[in-house]
Amino acid sequence: MQACKQNKFRHKLVTAALCGWIAVALLWPAASYAQTPTPLASNSSGAKLEVKAGFDGNYKLHEWVPIQVSVAFDKAGGDSIVGRIEASTTNFDRSSPIYTRAVQLTPPARKTFWLYIMGREFGYNLQIRLVRDDGTLISQTSSQLTALPAGVFLMGVVSEDTRALNYLKDTKLAQPVGNYSAFLYDGYGGYSGGNKPGASRGNTPTVTVANLSPADLPPTGAGLSALDGLVFSDLSVSSFAGNTFDRPAIANALASWVGQGKALIVAGDSGLRQSDLFSNLLPVQDEGGPITLPDLTALQSASHAPSAPALANGNANFTAAKVKPLTNIPGTVVLSKNAQGVPLVVTRPFGMGQVWFVAPELKPLAGWKDAPLLWNWLLTDYQLHFSYASEARQATQAYYNLEDLLPIAQRNDLPDPIALLVFLVIYVLAVGPVNYLILRHFDRRELAWFTIPILTIVFSIGAFVVGSNNGVSDLVISRVNILTVGQGNDGNFSGSSTELASVYSNGRNHFKLQVEPDALSSHVFEQESAYGYNFGNRNYGSSSNQPDVIQQGPGGGYPDLNLNTRGSRNYAFESDNADKIVGKGLAAQVTFNGGTLSGTIANRTGLEWSDVSVFAGRKVVKVGDLKPGQKVQLGVPISGGTSLVNQLTDYKTSSNSNGYRNRYYQPSSGPHEFDLSQQKATVLESLFGTNGEGLKTIGNTFYVTAWANNIKPTFQPENRTETNNNLTLLFEPLTAS
Repeated sequence: MQACKQNKFRHKLVTAALCGWIAVALLWPAASYAQTPTPLASNSSGAKLEVKAGFDGNYKLHEWVPIQVSVAFDKAGGDSIVGRIEASTTNFDRSSPIYTRAVQLTPPARKTFWLYIMGREFGYNLQIRLVRDDGTLISQTSSQLTALPAGVFLMGVVSEDTRALNYLKDTKLAQPVGNYSAFLYDGYGGYSGGNKPGASRGNTPTVTVANLSPADLPPTGAGLSALDGLVFSDLSVSSFAGNTFDRPAIANALASWVGQGKALIVAGDSGLRQSDLFSNLLPVQDEGGPITLPDLTALQSASHAPSAPALANGNANFTAAKVKPLTNIPGTVVLSKNAQGVPLVVTRPFGMGQVWFVAPELKPLAGWKDAPLLWNWLLTDYQLHFSYASEARQATQAYYNLEDLLPIAQRNDLPDPIALLVFLVIYVLAVGPVNYLILRHFDRRELAWFTIPILTIVFSIGAFVVGSNNGVSDLVISRVNILTVGQGNDGNFSGSSTELASVYSNGRNHFKLQVEPDALSSHVFEQESAYGYNFGNRNYGSSSNQPDVIQQGPGGGYPDLNLNTRGSRNYAFESDNADKIVGKGLAAQVTFNGGTLSGTIANRTGLEWSDVSVFAGRKVVKVGDLKPGQKVQLGVPISGGTSLVNQLTDYKTSSNSNGYRNRYYQPSSGPHEFDLSQQKATVLESLFGTNGEGLKTIGNTFYVTAWANNIKPTFQPENRTETNNNLTLLFEPLTAS
């Protein structure tokens, strides 16, 4: 009886230990980043946090929210801080991602760090804390943010006069966001509406003004993505004195931001003095101003205003910049000049966006009752654009051609049934009849207690070894990179890089996804998206509904990813490194003669590009492949095809009644039939629509597309083998001479 009780006790002990071990194994990864920091009785380090978030406290759904965290650490002789800044909107309970950035400070120190969180909810109570690497909480604070609907025109104003453009609040400007992206197509003859992300499309945008200082500008184009327009005016030299922001990085960020389809307005001599921020973008050059003008009646005439700008506060003249328009830059247009020929408004395109220079300062115009008409005139043809990654984050439930955009060329399917049957037959024969006959021959049948487990272990190890060495990598990564660039005044190209990637697991993988320090990353096509959409079989595995810790800056990435067999995660990576990839770009000298494209195109990138095309409207010239340094003459445009996308990719398919190519559901299991032409068609459609609905058709605008498959990605799984499907699109909106 006593022995029986001891056996039961041992059984319970073993069971409890096994359950505990399983629980630790399952929860350990989450626990490693879900620790609650140990608070100090008092902030003995003396470190203090100051936080400025959003744009004047505003942000947009599906766009990045920039957070400027200033750490004041004045306690001389105190211990250094080696830790991290963390941001959360759910009090760090991991029901939403936790964003972190590593910090190292030695007192006395005052330093500013940038963090970025994704705008996924209507209204944020943002929490920020400074934590040591050992988990000790040093300081924390919070900030309230206001969400703006996607269709609002958010106008950032960088000016010493915080009221310079407040009269634009609640006015309606520009063209509404276009219904062109395949990401928002509902698959049933229209775009999403109601409370879905596309509901704001088709409505004339209403202006919200965000008053900013130069120090409020984040040093990355993705961080600026919530802004639709940005104005620089009425700035003294002291406005920029003492600021520690990286001016070259901000200049690059502005180019990346404008190239994605944004509006930049620089006004007055004070704005021109900061030309190093816009040196490749401005359509004018300084002629040694400023100058004074007695009147601005030319602006009244251009904007069809009933009254003229009037001087206030006893001033005798308007102050303006003396500039020379850069008419040698294709697309530069003088929109307004006075009777003496002084340029007042000059504009030029850059990438998908537009840049204006307005010669007078804007502050004196604040008292002009018809000033909103001037802005209506300036932005008449300007159409709001979401960034490419934002379009992907807004993807509707019906975006079921994900397999076309990010095809997975390899799946870890079940073994061949016949091979599995043969293996099982051999195993059964070995542990059964063969084992019995051998033991009977030696008259040692009692050894079956040992031989059967040993044979089972040997066969299991053999199956594992064979399965581990069958040539299947740990991960399969399918990646599409969109390089959207514009040509600057110096002839070089700059812009944004947006990578969409699907990471597919061939087994149980726990790893870190390393991301370049200057890139921002977010999830796309996920079950935990803002509106709870479920994209089905491309988002499975143990981690697909688990929030993440996202490290930004040096050493950044996802430090704690878990994917089960056939698990998958989808990401977007945004950076301003397009100039490092394309440099001098595919330089095209094109003219329109009787509506026909003619000219040359030269490959100055140092890379080889395939399927190069030049097009305007529905007229497409197929250039073919371009090797580094190669220059070719444009041929005859092709005609025909059911859509612009069909002409560019030679992907033959029919279109539905709405003009969009028909899509078909892909099988939920088994390998996807890879079709490079279909993938290219899906990429182009997601960028500008089947027939170029998202492209500018005014003026002499034309476009260059080219493809490559060897561009280095901005992310890398640590200590995991991988196979890749890489595709890069170089997209250049240009202007004919």
